[in-house]
Amino acid sequence: MDSIEISITANNYKRDSEIIRLALREVASLTHSYEDFEISEAEYTFGWYFFIVTINKNLIIKLANLLGNEFLSIKGKTIEKKFVNWLDKRLKRVGCNVHLMLKEEFMSSRYGLF
Repeated sequence: MDSIEISITANNYKRDSEIIRLALREVASLTHSYEDFEISEAEYTFGWYFFIVTINKNLIIKLANLLGNEFLSIKGKTIEKKFVNWLDKRLKRVGCNVHLMLKEEFMSSRYGLF
């Protein structure tokens, strides 16, 4: 399975992970792509919950095709980054205060972490 991993930072894992789960179920329903995402257990560090959402790339491609030009106009160079920005905006709209980042970006030395 070709997938992407999104690193998520949240203050309230239980509430925020459920909001994310509902949002991704809605996307899966729209694209007829069930069982195409997984949310990991959280690690609590420095007052924040850190967890990973793994999403099948086919789900993202189907969503991009469904939304068409609306998806293409989203900020981001890659389809994966556009999806993260789309999901972030959607989650903020429903009051989910999380920080999303592609795991590969998080792990890069560009952020000075590794």
